[in-house]
Amino acid sequence: MIIPLSDLTKTSIYADVSAIILLLGLLLLTNRLRKRAGFGEKLFSKLSQVSVVYAVFDIIYMIIRSGDLGQVNGVLAMTAVTVVEFVTLVLIYTWLLYVDFMLYQSEDHVLRHYKMLAIPFFVLAVVLFLNCFFQFMIELDPDEIYDFTGPYFVYIAFEYAFLIVSIVMIIRYKKNNGSMHYTNFVPMGIPVLVGALVSNTTPYSAFALGLAIGLVFLHFSFMEEACYKNEEKGYFHKEYFERLIEHTKNGEYDPRGAIYFKAEGNREAFEEILLEWIPDDSELLKIHDGSYLFVNEHGRSRITDMLITDISEDTEKYKDGPISLENELIVRNENESGVEFLNRLMEETDRR
Repeated sequence: MIIPLSDLTKTSIYADVSAIILLLGLLLLTNRLRKRAGFGEKLFSKLSQVSVVYAVFDIIYMIIRSGDLGQVNGVLAMTAVTVVEFVTLVLIYTWLLYVDFMLYQSEDHVLRHYKMLAIPFFVLAVVLFLNCFFQFMIELDPDEIYDFTGPYFVYIAFEYAFLIVSIVMIIRYKKNNGSMHYTNFVPMGIPVLVGALVSNTTPYSAFALGLAIGLVFLHFSFMEEACYKNEEKGYFHKEYFERLIEHTKNGEYDPRGAIYFKAEGNREAFEEILLEWIPDDSELLKIHDGSYLFVNEHGRSRITDMLITDISEDTEKYKDGPISLENELIVRNENESGVEFLNRLMEETDRR
């Protein structure tokens, strides 16, 4: 059976289908078989997956909302709009976590905040669920077409408030740190903003397409850095030094110290031990076979001391083939710039 749809509905569906195709292609590109996917990559993948779900249900929602089907089942109509609104909440929540991680590059930082962020989102989800039964925000008229009342726009205002929070987070971080850590959200923000404006000011639905284009732009903004990285293992190649220097010159990175590791014997086993302890999305460089450099912004700290201790202990405990390990904490001098420190690291590691 062919459903007769208006040109307006067809255009919105084409936009959603285009978004689904883009997002599925992006997921295939980013979800290659890896043994070590970083926390940021996992969040990015979740954003893409939730966006696909949003686009699928938006198609159903737009068909029902258009009235092209005539009168439809009220439960189906209310379920469609509820799912779209709920997935939007999940998208915004995941986006806030992703922004937090990309700014601070700390999984612990995200985990400390996600429960606090979850409370208002849980409240909004409960309000959305109650609306299914009492229809105090989104009503169905006698023809089962949606009627959005005043409380719904208050609800939407709260959603936009969380998006504003993410913008404030980015601005505040940039103000305090001079620049963002390898992160530029502008390429993503423009198409998402255009899609949101089209969806909210016209009868067309373009938010999913704007979101898909934004995620594609954001992914390709990281591609240049990714070519220096062993995606399967999670460490950078030695050539990444030049990128670190560039990031430091631009104020995007402030190296304070480095830990040098050199293993003899079962080098493959040591690499596995090292990768288990070094945090995901860290600046871990493989200098030569068996030698690694963990560049960080901590310098001499409790974190670096614990890493050295834990990695050394696990290496000593390893029984299947002996491992001889040498490690050294290298700290940036007080009168040394970040670029000078990185150049010194390059010279010292080249001599080893």
